[in-house]
Amino acid sequence: MRTSGRMSRLEPLPGWARVIAAAVLVAAGLLVFAVVQDVVTEVEPVPTKLVDAGLAADGALSVTVSSCNKNPTATVTESPDMVTITAFAPPPGMNEDDCLDVVTVFLEQPLGDRRVVDGSTRRTVTVNPRLAPEP
Repeated sequence: MRTSGRMSRLEPLPGWARVIAAAVLVAAGLLVFAVVQDVVTEVEPVPTKLVDAGLAADGALSVTVSSCNKNPTATVTESPDMVTITAFAPPPGMNEDDCLDVVTVFLEQPLGDRRVVDGSTRRTVTVNPRLAPEP
């Protein structure tokens, strides 16, 4: 088979198409960067200090946590004389009360006169009564 020896050339993209192509590449790069950052920064939660707690009308405890927008979770251990709550949030945890989150925990039995204890510091937590919402 014989060829003419001539190669066809691709014409360059028009200016508007180059701008769109560049924008698509930049957007794809930013998306990849965001996904990688999220995966890289995901770490195991650590115990985090409780600031106080509020008793809701339904018996749930709304616990204020020093975690600064970290979506804390909590575990609860109940005994006849105390309720131990351990909050967990990704580090670094806040040691000050500058930025707080709230996590709600539900008790198996009413709080009554039991103490609420911070599982991370072993300190007693102040429980503030909350008013029931009006009907």
